[in-house]
Amino acid sequence: MKRSCATRATTDRRLARRVRQYAQGWATERRYLEVSKHRTERCKQIAWRHGILLSEVGSTLHGVSDGSTGDDLDLMGICFEPPQTAIGLEKFEQFEGRWHKDGTPIPDGTRSGAGDTDLTSYSLRKWARLAADGNPTVQLILFSPENKVYHQNRYGRMLREAANLFISKESGSRYLGYLRSQVQLMLGLRSGHTNRPELVETYGVDLKAGYHACRLGIQGIQLMREGYVSLPMRDCDREPLIALRRGEYGRDSQRWVLDYLAVLEDELKRSIDQSHLPDHPDRVLIDNFLANAHLEYWEEAQLV
Repeated sequence: MKRSCATRATTDRRLARRVRQYAQGWATERRYLEVSKHRTERCKQIAWRHGILLSEVGSTLHGVSDGSTGDDLDLMGICFEPPQTAIGLEKFEQFEGRWHKDGTPIPDGTRSGAGDTDLTSYSLRKWARLAADGNPTVQLILFSPENKVYHQNRYGRMLREAANLFISKESGSRYLGYLRSQVQLMLGLRSGHTNRPELVETYGVDLKAGYHACRLGIQGIQLMREGYVSLPMRDCDREPLIALRRGEYGRDSQRWVLDYLAVLEDELKRSIDQSHLPDHPDRVLIDNFLANAHLEYWEEAQLV
């Protein structure tokens, strides 16, 4: 017995819906596994036992946090890997931990709130790969002021003194790319939704994404011109960003951000072209630095 066109169409829609549900479920499960593998007790042990550097990052480091912005505390660490994970079969890239002010863990999928702490501690090798690629987030730890550094041994100090190994025009291009990604997020173009619907409802735009875009433009320009990033941000740079985060521009926030970003983006592109920095980092020098540091630490810690 032949099915009618209407019956076939209904069946096809149900099948398509099931396929989408399966794909979404698998994607969620894969993301959960991807996150969870960085939160094991073994990862935590490596991060704390072999840590060389731990610093604030995020709004508190940039100097754009106050009592009205409801920020959490973002921490970034860097650690050596033991030989088993660096050259053996065991794998370690990073440790991730999130906890409330009272020390209780934050469940996956729950947004951090005021007073919460988010920690990511990278292996030195993974951090160096990201930094050499110009990743703005991981490079910030090179410029943290001493009062924002919670732990630093001599290897952490050596790394910060070698900051010039990782800074190049590639960094400027990454700042530009991150800026544009935040603009898309602000406008709801990346995923069709925002993680901060309460800001969109009040101001018509995701203020935090807009703030990040402006910050990236300001800091990228300074990095290309001066070879470092001022942390906290200079008063003349951070005061309008604090006003933005507080919502002082009201429903005009999107227009303010887009007008400001048009200027920043042009200036950042010009700063990259005119920068005295090398076009690319010297990856041979970075490899030698990493190899020597690992061998010295392993011998010192009697791991080999």
